[in-house]
Amino acid sequence: MTKAISKLHAVCPHCGETGHTLEHLRDGTNFGPWYCDGCGGAYGGVFRGADTELVKDAKGRRQIKVLTLLEHPAAGAPPLRFLVDGYRFVDDLCPDGEEDNKRFFYEEHSCPTNWIGNSRMIAWDGDHDPHGFLRYVRQIDTPELPDSCMGEDAALLMLFPEMLSSEPKL
Repeated sequence: MTKAISKLHAVCPHCGETGHTLEHLRDGTNFGPWYCDGCGGAYGGVFRGADTELVKDAKGRRQIKVLTLLEHPAAGAPPLRFLVDGYRFVDDLCPDGEEDNKRFFYEEHSCPTNWIGNSRMIAWDGDHDPHGFLRYVRQIDTPELPDSCMGEDAALLMLFPEMLSSEPKL
């Protein structure tokens, strides 16, 4: 016999989309800002089980989906490029548009295993945690991509023509 399992999820106070699970929190725990995967709005609250009230972030913080181009400049060979989905944050800690924060995140702060698909480990030149393995090139806010005719790949190549170039950008 299979049993049903129910989980307590947050419902975004901005757009109503169901989001993060709450069950890992203890009663009375303050949480947030958390960001909605649907609209990007920030919210938080105090965990009270099913009676938890979620409130919109008073500072107006939000996350915006982006496409980020990264490259690994291989000596004597064409560069290896990655176009990854990510987020940029508009908040009191990371004001909108700070290129240095984006570069720092990809080149120093985080491991490529965290943002390259289903990777379990990435190793390069004997380093199994190769921060700085890829260089940040640029990013754009994720646009609506076409479903038909031209296709998503063609649209992405128009947005990132570097993907077709054998010349390094760095």
